[in-house]
Amino acid sequence: GGVGAVGGENGLERGGGGGGGGGSGAGASDANETDVGGAGSNKALAAAWGQVRAGGVCNADTCAWDATCRSDFVAVKGAAMVTARCECPLPNRPSPNATHPSVAPYDHATGCVTPRQGVMISVPQAIAENIVLELSKTSHNTEANRTLVLHMGGTDLAGASWAVDDSSLPHWLRVSPSSGTLSPFADQAAILTVTTSTVGVAEAREPYVYGLNLTVKSQATRFFRVPVLLIVAVTTSAFTSQWGEATRTATADFACASRHTLPVAPAAGDNTLLPGRSKTKSLPGQNRTQPSPAGAPPPAALAPRAGVPPSPPVSVVVGVPVEFTFTACDEEGLRVAHSLPSLRSEAVDAVGPSAFAVHLVDEETGSSQQMFYTYASLGRYIATVVSPTVGAFSLRLSLDGVPVQSLNLSSACPSQTALVPLRDRTCGCDAWHEPTDYGCTRCPIGLHKALPGNEACLPETWPIFVSSAGGALGLVALITLGTFARRIYLRHLVAMAAATREAM
Repeated sequence: GGVGAVGGENGLERGGGGGGGGGSGAGASDANETDVGGAGSNKALAAAWGQVRAGGVCNADTCAWDATCRSDFVAVKGAAMVTARCECPLPNRPSPNATHPSVAPYDHATGCVTPRQGVMISVPQAIAENIVLELSKTSHNTEANRTLVLHMGGTDLAGASWAVDDSSLPHWLRVSPSSGTLSPFADQAAILTVTTSTVGVAEAREPYVYGLNLTVKSQATRFFRVPVLLIVAVTTSAFTSQWGEATRTATADFACASRHTLPVAPAAGDNTLLPGRSKTKSLPGQNRTQPSPAGAPPPAALAPRAGVPPSPPVSVVVGVPVEFTFTACDEEGLRVAHSLPSLRSEAVDAVGPSAFAVHLVDEETGSSQQMFYTYASLGRYIATVVSPTVGAFSLRLSLDGVPVQSLNLSSACPSQTALVPLRDRTCGCDAWHEPTDYGCTRCPIGLHKALPGNEACLPETWPIFVSSAGGALGLVALITLGTFARRIYLRHLVAMAAATREAM
């Protein structure tokens, strides 16, 4: 039988009939279906299709670079032939240097070209495709920078442009320049510099993180996100740390407020301890905070800082623990995030201070007592202060001997327990009151105490009228009656003498 002509790339189109064996050909339009006249031709085409299914004639060298290969077969005059068809798959395209676009996928000298596009952003001397910077803020601010390198891919020739979205950069990050272009012949180039600074940046327990968005446009558009991590370690400053809490700023940081900001303390007469604290029993006037052995005044370094106006006094109660918060801040007045001493970086540890100290100074005697404090969190400390006596005190905060800030305290006796100041500035029971387990109570009938103090009431002594108001009134009345009786008696004597003279 006869075989029709080949038509189309993807199949056979055969038609017409053939003689010679009485056979007749039938038309077909699918490469997967073959129907030719004659048993010999049918076997040949079946064998060719089996070769196509087995992998055909495609191998690594069949087509040009970046072209795809697929096996196909044709039948010509009863003979079956397997052939390779090469194509430039999208987004690839035939090389402009080829003699004809249809020849390019077969021509190893030209072939197909891939589109020009960005393939990677790298950071020199970095082990990952991100930027990690660690800065130390001691007595001055510091900054550091890194260069970003753009790597291009693709075998085609085309220029490129790039741009950084700098509309929402944080205040600690700068990018220069923010856009640019790349030559068609450049496979890589340093395109921008990323700079980080500690100016206005507070120390944090976790790194500051920002994703830098970069768009690269060429024959294909690519988007890159470069993580930037900033770690800031700071030293604590005695000139910006303060009593009280830091205040929140517009940048969500916490800054040390005015030197006049004071913590909230219990009012005078309030002997209620703060939550979570146990109360230790003590007799009225007993001091639960022992003075320093020497009782010497504080060092000169602990004196109030010159030029700082005195703060209004805070009222405290004798013998009642009161908690005062103080905050550690850096040179810019921003709250730190570590306790002392700092171990966050070698630079900070080398020049940073080691510890705070809290002293309660008696303004009258000049004696000093060191108060206990604990670290809370995020640069916040809590000092527990107990006033030993009545009077004016100065609560002085220092950092490695350098004065930080002072609070004026006014210590008084608790009003609701009938305690009054004594001559030794302790607290005791008023006159006609004696100390008991429930505070000061009035002397029972028959007992008395003439002066304030912590002594018990004493029994009345003879004569009773000397030690009581009733006895005093009785004494006055007795003296008056005696005087009146004496006058009457003298008048009687005078009358009797006159009568005797008249009788004589």
